[in-house]
Amino acid sequence: MKITSGVWRTLALPVCLAATLSLGSAAELNPAALVHLNDRYIVVLQGTWWVGTGPKFDPEHGTVAMPEGSFVTHYGKQVHWDGAKDEDAVLLIMGEGPATSTPVPEEK
Repeated sequence: MKITSGVWRTLALPVCLAATLSLGSAAELNPAALVHLNDRYIVVLQGTWWVGTGPKFDPEHGTVAMPEGSFVTHYGKQVHWDGAKDEDAVLLIMGEGPATSTPVPEEK
C-alpha cells in the first residue's frame, strides 16, 4: 500500500505544530522568572515575626507583624531585615543555598 503525499502532510502537520509551539513557548519565558537567586520562603509556625524592608533599619516603626500562619517571601537581591520582639518566633525557612548577604549602607 502506498501512502500519498496528502496523507503525509496530514500526519506531519501535528508534529510540526507541536514542535513550533514548544520552541515558541521556550523563547517567551520571562528571564526574571528563572533567576531568583537566594529567594527564601518563610512560614511563621509560632509566635509573631516582625519584617521590614529597605535600607533604613527601623525595627520600632518600620516593621510589620507577621502572626502565626503567615507566609513571607524574601526575594533575592532585595534589602530586608526581620526578627522577633516580645516573644520567640518559630519559622520554617525554605530556599536554595548557599546564601549570600551583601551589606547595604543604612539611610539616616
